[in-house]
Amino acid sequence: MDLESQEQPSIKLFDSLCLQLYESIKSDVRSLAEKRLGYYFPTFLAEQNFSININGNIDNPKQIAISVYEPIKTPVDSVRHLVWFLEQTQSEYSRFYAAQRIKILIYSHISSFTKQNKKSLGTNILENLKSFDDKTPKNMISEMAQTLAIIIMSEWLQSDDIIEFIDQLLSLTKDTHYNKLKALQTLRIIVEEMSREQPQKRIQKQQRIVTGFKDKKLKLIMQAAVDIMKDILDDEKSRGISEKEKLLLLLESTLLQKEIYSFDFVGLSNDESSDNNIALQIPATWRDIICDQNLLETYFEGYKKTSYPINTQFMELLVYFSSFRRTIYTEEGRKTFIWNMAQGIIDILNNSIGLDEVDNYHHMCRLLARLRTIHTMLEIEDKPIYEEFLDSVTRFSLTGLSLWEWSSSSVSPLLTFWVKACSSKDYISTQKGSTNNLDEKIRSMFQQIVTSYLISLVSMATKSISESDQIDIPLENEDEITDQLAMIATIARVVYSQCVQTLMQAINSIASQYQNIISTGTSQTNAIFIYEAQLSWLLNAAGAFIAARKPYQSPAEDEDLDAEMIAAVIKLDNLYKLRVTNVNALLYNQFDMAFIKFYSNYKSKYLTEQSHRLTRLFGKLSIYLGEVNLQQSLEIIVQRILQNVSVQAADSLVLLKSLDLLYDLSLGYQTVRQISSLESIKNLLENHRNDSLSFLRTSMNYKVRARYYASLCRILCISDNLDGSFHKFVKVWENQIKELKNNISNLAHFNQQNTKNQFICLLQDLRGFVSSLVSKNSYTMFFNWLFFGRLKVLHSVMAIYSMNHDVQIAFLKLIKEFVLNKSQRLSFDISSPNGILVFRQASEILCEFGMAIKSNTNPISDIYKQRYKPIAICFDILTNILVGRYVAIGVMPIYNDKALDNAYTSYTKACSSLLNILDALFSSTNISLVKLDWQTLSFILELLANALQSQTPSISSTASSILDSIYTYTIESANSETLEFYEIDSAIEIEDGSGRSKVCSLLSGRQDIQKKFLILLYDMLLFEDRQNDWSLSRSLYPLAVLQKEASDNTCLYEHSSYVVQYQPPEKQDQLIKSIGSILSSSNYTLSTSNRDKFTQSITQYRRDVATHNIVLITPTNQSGNSAAFDFTDVFNKMAE
Repeated sequence: MDLESQEQPSIKLFDSLCLQLYESIKSDVRSLAEKRLGYYFPTFLAEQNFSININGNIDNPKQIAISVYEPIKTPVDSVRHLVWFLEQTQSEYSRFYAAQRIKILIYSHISSFTKQNKKSLGTNILENLKSFDDKTPKNMISEMAQTLAIIIMSEWLQSDDIIEFIDQLLSLTKDTHYNKLKALQTLRIIVEEMSREQPQKRIQKQQRIVTGFKDKKLKLIMQAAVDIMKDILDDEKSRGISEKEKLLLLLESTLLQKEIYSFDFVGLSNDESSDNNIALQIPATWRDIICDQNLLETYFEGYKKTSYPINTQFMELLVYFSSFRRTIYTEEGRKTFIWNMAQGIIDILNNSIGLDEVDNYHHMCRLLARLRTIHTMLEIEDKPIYEEFLDSVTRFSLTGLSLWEWSSSSVSPLLTFWVKACSSKDYISTQKGSTNNLDEKIRSMFQQIVTSYLISLVSMATKSISESDQIDIPLENEDEITDQLAMIATIARVVYSQCVQTLMQAINSIASQYQNIISTGTSQTNAIFIYEAQLSWLLNAAGAFIAARKPYQSPAEDEDLDAEMIAAVIKLDNLYKLRVTNVNALLYNQFDMAFIKFYSNYKSKYLTEQSHRLTRLFGKLSIYLGEVNLQQSLEIIVQRILQNVSVQAADSLVLLKSLDLLYDLSLGYQTVRQISSLESIKNLLENHRNDSLSFLRTSMNYKVRARYYASLCRILCISDNLDGSFHKFVKVWENQIKELKNNISNLAHFNQQNTKNQFICLLQDLRGFVSSLVSKNSYTMFFNWLFFGRLKVLHSVMAIYSMNHDVQIAFLKLIKEFVLNKSQRLSFDISSPNGILVFRQASEILCEFGMAIKSNTNPISDIYKQRYKPIAICFDILTNILVGRYVAIGVMPIYNDKALDNAYTSYTKACSSLLNILDALFSSTNISLVKLDWQTLSFILELLANALQSQTPSISSTASSILDSIYTYTIESANSETLEFYEIDSAIEIEDGSGRSKVCSLLSGRQDIQKKFLILLYDMLLFEDRQNDWSLSRSLYPLAVLQKEASDNTCLYEHSSYVVQYQPPEKQDQLIKSIGSILSSSNYTLSTSNRDKFTQSITQYRRDVATHNIVLITPTNQSGNSAAFDFTDVFNKMAE
């Protein structure tokens, strides 16, 4: 589209284009309108990524100048044009477009504007803000306020005139009601922008700016907001103001105060933690505002006098107010603050003021949590108000817990209050047998909270079954409930005996009813599910109680209570097994999960300790269950795991969590030896393909199978007679492989679906087993068993299923795991040929698969499963064998071994793993062995060009590393003229007649490609602010060396001149100096020191442009002057 041939600009044209941009439903119309408006109001930003065609014309993407309106030559001109448009148009769309475009230009090119430019624009913005009426959209004010904020920040350290803009806004807070409103909105956005971390290239020394703003202006802004709020709440002073204006002013003043309270008073921080309990570090100079108790009273008054949603803003201010650091107050002031805060909360809670709104209720819970977290309440503990406060909070908490589903997100902050309460100094006495009446009352409160929560938990569990289709059940958020249970357990530990008694009563009562319905033998599924849901969450609570135990800190008597709970759960487990056996009803998966979670906590808190420390626990358990010891406890857990994995219709998550627990048991040094001696585990090892394990009958549960065999592998490997145990274990696989071998010529046998499924299962089982072999001895044993003979059988069967993608993927994943040298398990003896044999076998498999992909003409229904996924796995295999260091791949050509050549050339393209394998392929140790045709190399180079521009640093860095390897090798090959090199080179040369050549030969003389990559990387380093400049500079350097050798590096000089000529004249001298330091930094040889000097010069360039606030402007068709610049100096090494 030729934008320059469009009609002459006019307000009418611009209004029409803005209307199309914001209202048209056709994307092409909107896109055209955006381009035409961009022509008249350019932002001087490169807004697209350029794809690179290696075989096409070699043009510099940046040299395709952006077409702009003739009078516009700089960002300053564009802003002036937009200001004129803003003042002339009457369209709201046009005004918003102009304001937004001005903001973009100021954000992107603030360094291009002089102090006078900024002052003029800031003055214009303020005049526009004053002229806005009450119909002006908020987003219009927001855009202008953000622009003004950047202008103020950019000149804060240099110009008092610019800072006075804030004073002008403060003066508006004493003007008309609508000017007050606009001033509050603008000041709020300025405070927000000041606190937000800005890019360094936009704002320099922001920490100093923010500190100065905090010290000089923020308090004044706070005072102005407070004064307006107080005036509106004062009936006498607000007389004559309409209710609508009052509400708007209250809203804006409270929003501004919230923004100020959330200001980063300590310093710019990248921490985005959502922790609501951090103290706010209000400056000590603010004491006259903060410690004025009238302010706190005003907040409470505002909350009580206003209605929703304004009163919610006041409640949030109270939350902030309660979070101020304690040291902001004097000792006497802190007592007054705590007393007033407690009195205000009591009044709201006792009269339920505004708490029928869920937002207010939620923020009240947050207020209690923050107040109790920051302040210990010791200041009023001896006053009557303290007990009254606790009574009010207790009633509020009990009511809130009974209405859990109304505001489920409020439960956690509510419990936080009680957690902090039970861990504070004044309640420690309750654990020492204190008889103080208040202490006893507080203990009773703790018990009430725990009891109420457990009752609500049971109620929610009931509703999750009976009313699941009618309401949202909070229990569905299991992570949040787990956190809440941990808090409840912390509270319960203070009054453990009473809370355990309450929990046990609930469990025993429901378990009794559960037993009655089971004993009838009837399949009352809904009733059974209700009981199991209730018991599930009570079991989770019991598990949390045990998880809260602190070794060496919890009283010894607590072990007796834990033993009581453990015994009850074990009895309930036996009852559940009876239900599974006798009652023909669906299983409730949450019940299975609850047992696993409980046993996991039991194991982590007790069964990992030395046996002599468990004497008391096992003695108490023996009273309830008969003789119990560590072995029997582990047997109970293992039996529960086996019960879960043996159920026909078990949920996959239940299976996985159950096997995770088995895997966890196999990791412990003591526990793995204990469970290996259990009869159930011995039987499992001897018959691991037990038909009762339903998940082994399908190939759909690989994660479950892998976890199962990984666990058994770990248990097996600690056997004293590993050789005998191993061969007994793999006997079932050995028989299966023999059967496959005997039927290898019987295609009808392999056409059966059952045979295919069994083969996939076998591959998955082997993969899961080998994944846990981490020692050299155990892996070698498995290697010797599988590799010599049996792997070839599996390979032959896979060839039969060459068109079946499920079989392909399962087999390739097994090979991927088999050749992975984790923990150096493939470190064969130096005289062993095993490493080379593994490499050859893997290469053969890769080559066959590659040929099958090329020859397959069948239609593709699932491109990912049928192509990209198996190819990606193959690249992972090739990566594993290249970086495994168990075979000297460099010697293969000497022995005329084509395995490596075949592996390298079997593939054309793939997805996620491609860059990783290319990085290994073109590494310094391998690249001399790589032979490609031009078409393949061309594809790789285009891939690298696109990958370099990726915004993901890892992708861009990997592509850069590959490019560095390619061109470093090209230079080294061209410069290696010694006899030794040619003797070695000819010794390993293989004439295969394929027409393929080495990379250096293909790239020889292709200066056009070198130039393209050089300019692409150079522009990325000059124009863009990337996290991986170091990686990009390493690949740019060999390209610069090649250009130096070919054309004395005129390419870099010419392109540098081209870039500089489009920059503002006042920035050019510094830019010439900074770029000149890059061009003269090195002698342009491949020595490490020269590379480092070049990289350091790029880093210095980054510092220079940041220090001098230079943001490069993208070239346009108007701004260039075709000048040539001299980047040389007397020290210029490039002239040598």
